[in-house]
Amino acid sequence: MTKQSLDDIIWLLWKGFDELAEELWHSPEGAKEVVNLAIISSSSKAMAALSPDEEKLPVINATETQKLALEKIVQHLRRGTYDKMAKRLEKTNDIDVDMSDIVRYPQWPLLFFAFYNETNDSELMDLVLAAKPDMSVVDSNWRNILMKAITHSTSYTRDNIITLLSTMKKMFNAWINIMQTDNDWKTVLDIIRERCYWSCLRDDNLVMIYDLIRVYTDTYWPTRKQIYTKKVVEELKKSRLTEMRDFWDIIEKTWNVNELNAAWDTLLSTLILEKKYDLIKNLCWAWADPIKPFNGGNWMISPISYLENERWDEEKKVHALLVKQAENIKRLHIAAELMEQYQLYSEDADRMIRAFDIDARDLKTWLTPFMKIVMNWNMALIKALELTNPNTGAVDENWFSALMIAAWTWKMDLVECVLAVWSPADIEIKNFQFLTAQEMAKKLWYIDIAERIDKFARDWESDNDIPF
Repeated sequence: MTKQSLDDIIWLLWKGFDELAEELWHSPEGAKEVVNLAIISSSSKAMAALSPDEEKLPVINATETQKLALEKIVQHLRRGTYDKMAKRLEKTNDIDVDMSDIVRYPQWPLLFFAFYNETNDSELMDLVLAAKPDMSVVDSNWRNILMKAITHSTSYTRDNIITLLSTMKKMFNAWINIMQTDNDWKTVLDIIRERCYWSCLRDDNLVMIYDLIRVYTDTYWPTRKQIYTKKVVEELKKSRLTEMRDFWDIIEKTWNVNELNAAWDTLLSTLILEKKYDLIKNLCWAWADPIKPFNGGNWMISPISYLENERWDEEKKVHALLVKQAENIKRLHIAAELMEQYQLYSEDADRMIRAFDIDARDLKTWLTPFMKIVMNWNMALIKALELTNPNTGAVDENWFSALMIAAWTWKMDLVECVLAVWSPADIEIKNFQFLTAQEMAKKLWYIDIAERIDKFARDWESDNDIPF
């Protein structure tokens, strides 16, 4: 404890001694003694840190991957005569540290400088992205780095767009929020349409604008598995436990929550051994495997069997959740086996199993297996996929949802099947004509379909209305 930073001591002071007993493996009295010893032994450092004579910048606890990237950035900046920036970064260990007193961009960190520095340094941008910066930072117009990349150029030649495509892919891989809006409430897609479309039309480069939209749309509709995997990673970033932060690096490389650490354990098995259950619900949504055995000395025991005989209520709830997850995985395999009987869906079935994801999309058509089956009106497979709870919020290249595809067919039984797995948010999805499923049905004069969707939505609101 005597070697820990002031931040660790302050963190300890926020804890109750009963909670500290669990964290420090002491009795409450022992935990109190440890904290007192840490405060006494670190008192001189604490006074120095709180002294107004010298400004102290907060030091960030980085992962090994981040540390390596930060060291390379410092070396790179010094080669480029940006010594002040290198010293600031080296002192704080923080890729998001404010550089506004050093560079001319107000309140912008290295992420913006890497893109806008005069040397057009793509190597620096790659190093900054490897250090996992905050991708939500915006300028005075509320535009993030992706929006700035698109608006940076005044002309959109073929070469410019090829460079922009490469930049966009890098930023998408860094999980930038592409639904973020600027001060005019415009998203990245709105800016692409507004800034690039007419320029590309004038220069006969329409193929390039469609490439931009395709790259954007591939990212705009991630699967539910990817969304929840990202939530898990974000929580791991905040953890103070080394083994948890190690999983952040491991999972972010492949976005697979079932990856193994150095002890050959998964994140799920590690959380259960550490009795940290707060992430397990999100892990299940990210398709964690509860049957995959512990490998760190318990290779014959799975997370389900480990909790099977636990008597505490919390463990019982987690066990029930994992049993349900195992059933969902079994249904996924049953659905895939049924789909393999049809040549039309064999590739989709293979993709579902390889990606371990019921919503794994065909990147050529942007269709999920559920959407493709609805489009071909295969009622037997639709019933099988209903049990796996597919995501009905995904869209195809025309931004048609499964509900829109069903409505387009004018088949009420198909609409009923989709509504059986329908999410209340899906009725608000709009296609490229900015029409919802209900509005599209009305425009096609499918009045009975439109009325059925409307009634279903009203019934759901009535059943879920808060009575105060």
